[in-house]
Amino acid sequence: MKRYILIIGMSFLLGETNYPGLLTWTNTPTMSLAGGGRLVFNAESDRLNPATLSYGKNRQFNGSLLQFPSEIRVESISFFSPKGKFNRSLSFRHQSFGVFQGYDDEANETEKYQSGETHITIAIAKKVENTPLRWGMSTTFLYSQLDEYSSTGLAFNAGSILDITPFGMAIGINIENVGFILSPYTETKEKIPSQIAMSLSKKLAHLPLQIMLEALYDLQNEEVAISFSGIFKISNGIQLRLGTSSERINQNIKQSVSQSAMSGTGFGLDYSSHDYHIGIGSYFYGTGGWIHGVEFGGRF
Repeated sequence: MKRYILIIGMSFLLGETNYPGLLTWTNTPTMSLAGGGRLVFNAESDRLNPATLSYGKNRQFNGSLLQFPSEIRVESISFFSPKGKFNRSLSFRHQSFGVFQGYDDEANETEKYQSGETHITIAIAKKVENTPLRWGMSTTFLYSQLDEYSSTGLAFNAGSILDITPFGMAIGINIENVGFILSPYTETKEKIPSQIAMSLSKKLAHLPLQIMLEALYDLQNEEVAISFSGIFKISNGIQLRLGTSSERINQNIKQSVSQSAMSGTGFGLDYSSHDYHIGIGSYFYGTGGWIHGVEFGGRF
């Protein structure tokens, strides 16, 4: 009974939103860019703007581990293949919300239980021949568990990109997490957190730097978030990623100048060779603390 009440309470606190893991970063590049990167090919392309999968040229795998505050952890592995008419990807993601102590109706301790989400995503993408257009779409099967209670659902993402090659620019638009609940936790109405994003990127002519400006609109809460990020190519396959977003306003802890300046900011470093790549990154949540992540991958 206590756990049943907890489920209802979580739904209320989240504004009747189910599957908060759909809004959680699952790869180091996205975290380092403060939620940006919708015009860059990476392991999280399938759940952001799937059209960026059309930039991929080699068959590869990617694995990552992100550690959030409060012992929340995200693990993911993905596989990408450009063969055939479409570029394709398959991803597995798991988010653990931790282990909790159980209690009975008289507040006596019982056995501990776990809470988490698992997502399985398939995606396809393609560049339209003889045009500057790209498109992509993905489908995610969702499974969420809180002890013996569980819920399943489906979410769909789709996006398109217009390459403006003469100016080193690209414009993208995508919709994220449009879907429905197949089997809910309870009879309480649950929603999947849908969003629409618009993105603009520019490669600078005299610097090895790509900058990105992205606006994200939350369809449920009717809120707008803006991120500004950049990828700086240093040398010999080394890239520096930096990003910040308007979320820094909500996350500002109003303490020291340095802490306030870093709130809502991400950064990371990546190294790529011909056959493999590895990356690390961090993001400062302000009052929520730090997120740290590591990523690795290669051709197969």
